[in-house]
Amino acid sequence: MERSTTLTELTKAMSKFQGAIRSASKSSVNPFFNSRYADLDAVWDVCRKPLSENGLALVQTTRIVGDKLILETTLLHSSGEYITADYPLTPMRQTQGQGWLASEDPQSIGSAIKYARRYAMSAMLGVSDGDDDDGEKAMKRAAQEESGSTESAQAVDGEYYCR
Repeated sequence: MERSTTLTELTKAMSKFQGAIRSASKSSVNPFFNSRYADLDAVWDVCRKPLSENGLALVQTTRIVGDKLILETTLLHSSGEYITADYPLTPMRQTQGQGWLASEDPQSIGSAIKYARRYAMSAMLGVSDGDDDDGEKAMKRAAQEESGSTESAQAVDGEYYCR
């Protein structure tokens, strides 16, 4: 992450901006997972006016570092203050019989950029789509029965977690 030497004005503006936004609307459907999600347009819809009203702008560009494609997201304030964060991209395509493979075709690159723009923008600005499953879908774990006790703990790799 890179930033200006001061963030005072940007911080004030972000505080006002975050008080003005709402969750992004889940207006798109993922047919493979039969789920709804907030696409890039939905995220922009909740952000564009509050960004402008608070002297903020978001710029997303790509660059290549070594052999890696990078999405660079910069939040700018009218005072000149800024924060920049990088999101490394790995364009992929699904190939029958081989699964997901790294790819440099334009469609794979475009898809990776658009996906990363949505996630980087949401993270930089604090935009939510209203859902948070605490990473459970990514873990692909089966639901466990609740014991009914709020004080029970479970050991995982020597660490204890309450459930």
